[in-house]
Amino acid sequence: MEILLDIICLLIIIGNVIYIIIMYPCLPNRIPIHFNGNDVADGWGNKAFV
Repeated sequence: MEILLDIICLLIIIGNVIYIIIMYPCLPNRIPIHFNGNDVADGWGNKAFV
């Protein structure tokens, strides 16, 4: 059972990496990377932070 869960987690991680690679060109160049207590973006970075 533990090996099955490890395989599932690995597949999820690989899927996330593939999704990011595919969607990377669609991201804006400037992305919010920090939010204040009022949910307003107060820190910005480029898409390379993803």
